[in-house]
Amino acid sequence: MTPPPKTGPTTEQQKGLDAKALIIMVTICASWGLNHPLTKMAYVDISPVLAAALRSLLAPAGLLVYCLINRVPMKMGPGGQFHAVVLGLIFGVEFVFFYAGIDMTMASRGAVLLYTQPFFTAILAHFILPGDKLNWTRALGLVLAFVGVAAVIGHDSDSGRQSLLGDFFCLAAGFLWAGTMIYIRFFMVSRASAVQTIFYQILYSFPVLLMASFVFEPVRFNLTFQLTGILLYQGIGVACISYLIYTSLIYRYQASTLAAFTFIAPVTGVIFSGLILSEPLTFWLWLGLSLVSIGLLIVNRN
Repeated sequence: MTPPPKTGPTTEQQKGLDAKALIIMVTICASWGLNHPLTKMAYVDISPVLAAALRSLLAPAGLLVYCLINRVPMKMGPGGQFHAVVLGLIFGVEFVFFYAGIDMTMASRGAVLLYTQPFFTAILAHFILPGDKLNWTRALGLVLAFVGVAAVIGHDSDSGRQSLLGDFFCLAAGFLWAGTMIYIRFFMVSRASAVQTIFYQILYSFPVLLMASFVFEPVRFNLTFQLTGILLYQGIGVACISYLIYTSLIYRYQASTLAAFTFIAPVTGVIFSGLILSEPLTFWLWLGLSLVSIGLLIVNRN
């Protein structure tokens, strides 16, 4: 049943991740990392924002099947639909900013700026969410993990264009990503289940992404077996299954702690890119992975 509405966020949340949640979170972020080289492969046949739009069409279909099988009601508590629309708009605009940003700046810079998200999440949570306070030890863990990501992604200069506006767009995407986490924790937990929240969040992002695709990018779409497989992985595996599990964790654990673990995604992305696309696995990767691991250990224990 739909939980009764409350005012403000619930304070029933665990600070550190237990062993089960830790394994789940690492697995989820690794699946996001695998998505990095697959996304590069998909761009041969489809434009980026259109790919995101199709993902936002496939995922709700999978979630709807899940709800029908498990008899999960789709009606949320009072105010739920309004907040779901806002959440979907934020989610959609986040991806528009990111794809627009990396088109104007270097890809490595854009990726590093996107992963300022855990800092934004920690700061917003500190002031908005009860019981999710930032201290100096947790801040140190975040900094170490971010330095690790920067070492992995940002040590090489790539051939993309460098633009202050592009950098700003990628930074804005990181802020909006943080905003979705805080918004879910503050407004949705008391009004909807995790599956309801992620269903409407992705569904309402679809028109935003589809419109942005036709307005801001030259649309390309060449349906191949490879692209079909990648879109199914992105739509069902990532946006449907992993996002549902991730949203369920947001309902139980501190937003700032979960956000810190997203640093795993770009590091595993580089590893998977090396394995799949034969990109070099350098000393900086292993140094960065060590720093990310130490940083996450500090964040999870404080």
